Amino acid sequence: ADTAPTGSKTLKHSDLSTSTDAGGILHPEEHFATIAHTGDATAIGSGGKSVTQAAFNDVDLVWTKNRNQADSHALADRVRGVTKMLAPDNYTAQTTTAEALAVFVTGGVTFGNDSTVNATGESYTDHFFRGNGSAGASNGDGALTSTVNVGPAGAWSFGTFTGTGSATTVGHGLPGVPQAIFTFNLDTASSRGGYMESGGATKNFPINGVSSDTSAVYWNDTLPNTTVFTVGTIDNTNGSGDTMFFLAFRSVPGLCKVVGFEGAALADGTFVDCGFTPRFILLKNLDVARSWMMIDTVRYPINIGTGTHFLFPDLPDAEAARGPTSGTDWDIDILSTGFKMRSVDGASGGAGTYIAVAIAHAPIFSDAPFPNAR
Repeated sequence: ADTAPTGSKTLKHSDLSTSTDAGGILHPEEHFATIAHTGDATAIGSGGKSVTQAAFNDVDLVWTKNRNQADSHALADRVRGVTKMLAPDNYTAQTTTAEALAVFVTGGVTFGNDSTVNATGESYTDHFFRGNGSAGASNGDGALTSTVNVGPAGAWSFGTFTGTGSATTVGHGLPGVPQAIFTFNLDTASSRGGYMESGGATKNFPINGVSSDTSAVYWNDTLPNTTVFTVGTIDNTNGSGDTMFFLAFRSVPGLCKVVGFEGAALADGTFVDCGFTPRFILLKNLDVARSWMMIDTVRYPINIGTGTHFLFPDLPDAEAARGPTSGTDWDIDILSTGFKMRSVDGASGGAGTYIAVAIAHAPIFSDAPFPNAR
């Protein structure tokens, strides 16, 4: 047999580099988790329903959805505090719900018997985001002081600020430029704010809507930078005297990919390279008036084609194979290094510019076994 050249390695997993020189995250499961739980309607007074399967302690933001019923999405976090519930899909202000998320515990949360998070026999999906374990820190980078919790990997941050109704800046706390920002007015019923790098700062893409709007009233036509994002004059992003909440994302190798891409309108559609096997994807065609979609590999761990069911951040609907205005079932393949569009539908593979926020299950440089497609 031939002798291998000096300095070469054998082609096996143990000889692959696990370097993090590029700032990559080796173990994304220590920062994000998608959990499936079945409700039992146990009230807080009787102990509640504990969901604690995360591989990290500081579960600081939770996005929950009932898969079976048309209940609103439920967003809770440590900055706003327990029992404070926000429904991303509708226009309502924040509510105080004692039987919703009642306690942040090690590796998860405890829910009460509110039907949006814990009805008997119903199936739920919970997305757990790791933060810094606090109720947030004061951030004075912007003209407005914000209270911000930043994930330790710097891929996401969330926090609050008091709006002024006049164009101004807000510190986001991330160690780089945010590529996606969602804002929510906690006091006044209004639509949401949505900034997407692929769409630019002249447009708004609300998480609770299907269409964009072009106006300086949202982001003052100003791109975010490494310390602040700019808000305009409208209630969606900067209600006068209102408490506002924001959630921001940026790409971090091995953990999070915020990416824009063009749909091909083919069954053998666009491949999106994330550098990891996605656990969770939030996706929207920015050019058509169709629903946002969420997909994860906990509810559907294998690629089953058009039998995959999606959740819709702009709707309270139960999971389904297509959006309410879609004529064909949607289809996305989750692959070892990203995902591939498999539908010709305008919402999930048709022509247009898309935005995706993907969060990792396994990076390609992990010291765990090789990442696999689902």
